[in-house]
Amino acid sequence: MEIKSQLVYCIVFCVLGYAPFEEAMAAAPDDLAAHVKRSRELHENGTLPMLGAFLDESDEPPGTMAVTTSREAAEEYVKGDPFFLNGKMTEWYMRVGQHVRLKTSSSSMFRPFWHLRSCSLRAL
Repeated sequence: MEIKSQLVYCIVFCVLGYAPFEEAMAAAPDDLAAHVKRSRELHENGTLPMLGAFLDESDEPPGTMAVTTSREAAEEYVKGDPFFLNGKMTEWYMRVGQHVRLKTSSSSMFRPFWHLRSCSLRAL
């Protein structure tokens, strides 16, 4: 699958009602498996180029981030997620992000850089 390049994406931040992540794995293995399967499907159809879980705060509820191609794709991602459908997503919000490519001084290669509007750097 080829992901088309675009300048603006929608970034979704989700918080689950478990702490730590291992609790989610033990309490909801079917939801987790369905979440992973659905995320792969959305990635393959091109509306979910990137996603992942935050791993830095083990004593806080698990958080995830998904980069989608539009607001509509972001809402579809969240509202169809098994954790959302089963009431285990305690919070979610989205932000619009701009993808900028910066030329490095040492080569002609470009590196990706995300510029998020209205987003705390602590949330990253």
